[in-house]
Amino acid sequence: MPALGYHHWPSDIPAPDPREDGWPSFVLVRIPAIRRNPEGKCELRRVIARILESWKGGSLALSETCCGPVTSELIQGRPVFISIAYCDDNEEAWLGIGLGVRIGMDAVSLFEFPEWEAVADLYLGKATRQTLQKARHPFREFALAWAAFEAALKCAQMRLAEGTHPPQANIQTVIVKNTVLAVASPTVSESRLLKD
Repeated sequence: MPALGYHHWPSDIPAPDPREDGWPSFVLVRIPAIRRNPEGKCELRRVIARILESWKGGSLALSETCCGPVTSELIQGRPVFISIAYCDDNEEAWLGIGLGVRIGMDAVSLFEFPEWEAVADLYLGKATRQTLQKARHPFREFALAWAAFEAALKCAQMRLAEGTHPPQANIQTVIVKNTVLAVASPTVSESRLLKD
């Protein structure tokens, strides 16, 4: 599995990643000083449009859905899938763009909050919570599990709800400073279903 890398906005404008090794083609971008508020959301949409327009070589239309921004336009003959995550504790947003592959991405701050065990019980299940509590660094393991869970939900285009279980997905994680980042893409069998 290739290492999970990312770009820094605005100094590092990413180029599309035309992978030839069988792994999904996607790019990740860290956007500092963005918060989950109306101004931050507008700025993030401007960043998305600038990146995609630079890839396309012209203007591109974005529209909003309950799962975030989307475009029906193709880049390099492939559909574009967009996933975003806000990490408010670190005042940053993360952007994932998949070319020809649906992705989901989530970012979780490593600043512990007291209710994490209750959240784990409600969404990840009691058995998972008990396993996490036994870990050497329980909250760190929770953050990794939560980011993977949310990324898989986003990849499957499912909303967060108690008792929701996303389908199995390929998950890649990395810790960047105080943020856990997870990216989910469909499994090989799921990818085949998307193409058929």
